[in-house]
Amino acid sequence: MNVYIAEAEAQGKLPPEYAALEITKVEPWTVVDSLAIGKAIAFQLSFDLDVENTLRLMAYQQAFGERAIPLYQEDL
Repeated sequence: MNVYIAEAEAQGKLPPEYAALEITKVEPWTVVDSLAIGKAIAFQLSFDLDVENTLRLMAYQQAFGERAIPLYQEDL
C-alpha cells in the first residue's frame, strides 16, 4: 500500500476524490489502519443475518399490538 501511495504521489496520479478534497499528500499506511479496516468489515458483517427475525416481530406487533410480544419469543 505504501509503495502505491508513494508512486501515485510522485506521478500526481492520486484518485480524483483526493483532488476534490484538495488532498495532495497521504499519510503512510500502518498496521493500525489494517486492523481498523478488519474491525469495520467484521462489524458490518455481524448485522447481515438478523433482519428476518426483527421483521417478523414487527409484523406480529402490527397485527396484534403489544399482545404480540408473548406470542413471539424468538427475539426476547
